[in-house]
Amino acid sequence: MSETVALERYGVALPAWVLRLVMAVASAGIIVVVAMDGAPPALLVVGGLLAASGVLSPSSAAPAVLSAGAAALSAVYAGDAVLRPTLFALVFLVHLLHVSGGLAAVIPRGARVHVAALRAPARRFVTIQAVTLAVAGLAVVLPAGQNPVTLEVLAVLVVAATAALAILLLRRR
Repeated sequence: MSETVALERYGVALPAWVLRLVMAVASAGIIVVVAMDGAPPALLVVGGLLAASGVLSPSSAAPAVLSAGAAALSAVYAGDAVLRPTLFALVFLVHLLHVSGGLAAVIPRGARVHVAALRAPARRFVTIQAVTLAVAGLAVVLPAGQNPVTLEVLAVLVVAATAALAILLLRRR
């Protein structure tokens, strides 16, 4: 027999619309970043319509289209700079839109979400962002031009070790 637990035991609960608000803020940030990269106003209006559609219907394809479109527009209009601050902002905002949209899509509109239930997704979000920034930091310090042979060999060994680790982890299941 299951035990009855008071909701107060789980701490603070937020209304479900907070997730849609996070989606709206992330979408607005994406549009600002794309504007900073030089996208024309007509495309920003389309992005705004996609953002509004995604906030109103998080389970639709609108957030994915906004994310993919922002990446494409940023690549086209930003120029030659590969590792630029707007790119890092775009990575963070698209990931935030993805996570908050996924949560908003499965949580009913009038529900309440306990902050304790958001800890695991928040931990995964922070971990992925930290790894992404670490890889980007490594890319910044690598020398331009042709890579040394030792660095290429080291990269191949790391990829092989990662693949072996993935295979071992999958076999344990």
